[in-house]
Amino acid sequence: MAIRSMTGFGRGSAELGSVRFEAVVRGVNHRFLDLSVKILWPEPELEQEIQKLIRERFTRGRVEVSIQQSGRMSSERNLQIHVDLLRESATNLKNALHAAGLTDAAFFRDALGILFRREEFIDFSGSVSDDVPARHKVVLQAIEQALDAFSAMRLVEGEALERDLLDRVASLRRIVGGIEKAAEILPLELKRRLRDRIEKLLEGNPVDEERVVLEAAVLADRGDITEELTRLRSHLDQLQLALTDNQGGRKIEFLLQEVGREINTCGSKAQLAEISRLVVEAKAELERMREQVQNVE
Repeated sequence: MAIRSMTGFGRGSAELGSVRFEAVVRGVNHRFLDLSVKILWPEPELEQEIQKLIRERFTRGRVEVSIQQSGRMSSERNLQIHVDLLRESATNLKNALHAAGLTDAAFFRDALGILFRREEFIDFSGSVSDDVPARHKVVLQAIEQALDAFSAMRLVEGEALERDLLDRVASLRRIVGGIEKAAEILPLELKRRLRDRIEKLLEGNPVDEERVVLEAAVLADRGDITEELTRLRSHLDQLQLALTDNQGGRKIEFLLQEVGREINTCGSKAQLAEISRLVVEAKAELERMREQVQNVE
């Protein structure tokens, strides 16, 4: 499973009647998961549902969600008239008035107006704006679309990051190999340096070869970096696994810190120009990796 970047963008939309809801999701790097949800109308319950969706899918990064609305939600209720029932009732009313001898047209009109006000003839159903569950459902559909697109973009960015970081791990392995090779000649180099210093001090007098070998051995032991190189190899193996197995940016940051610690120790213990040069090269590679890992979820 590839690592994921914290940088991305996603857009989604859904419709409810004549109203269109559009959700936009943006993400940048952040040490923890930092959420910002902006809805143009007061909707605390919907905001909580959106935050829950995000927390279920992401663990790090600053994620900003905004929801826009286009079209107009009617504030009037939808009017539904039961025509057949009204027609039948009007006929029955007219017949009843005639039977009672009440044939005045104005009287019939007033009686018909009172009859039509009854709820069984005219139904005022809830408006779109009043249908909160329906609105929540549609908005969440738009959010899901946006999060899918956002997640896909983070994955693409993550794949590019992974390739770059794995290349740099390979570079670090090459540098460590160079340090190992240089460390093999360290005892001989220390012996040569020590002999040169003693000869200068003795000003041409005979040099105690046995003493030179002993002192050189002590210096070589102090500068031995075998354990550091072993740990470095192990850290690089773990780093490669963390990248290919998507173990998260925090794990990768920790391993880079450990690699840096061992590199520094190699540089301070092994006083050799070639090793110092390689240590500087490794530090530069680590710094570039740290910058990249800042964007890994």
